[in-house]
Amino acid sequence: MTVHVDEALLEQVARLSRLELAEADKPGLVRDLAAMVALAERLGDVDVEGFAPMRHPNFAYAELRADESGETLDEATLRGMAPRFGAGGFVVPRVVE
Repeated sequence: MTVHVDEALLEQVARLSRLELAEADKPGLVRDLAAMVALAERLGDVDVEGFAPMRHPNFAYAELRADESGETLDEATLRGMAPRFGAGGFVVPRVVE
């Protein structure tokens, strides 16, 4: 499947990504996005016959251990580490509407 990359697709991706694009940057960004899509499409042509899929690239090396409780930091230490602290936890900007 070949994806046609044009300014309309770029604007859709920008809207979904909540990005504001300058008009002067759009031709170059269309070119860059088209190159990335073409590279991703080429990955479909790679012969992977005989290779077993992996759940995660580090799975073969990950050493599993028991999930056990350990030492925790006290609130005073946490307050000193946090830029903002309130109601017993870190205060962060809202990112979900």
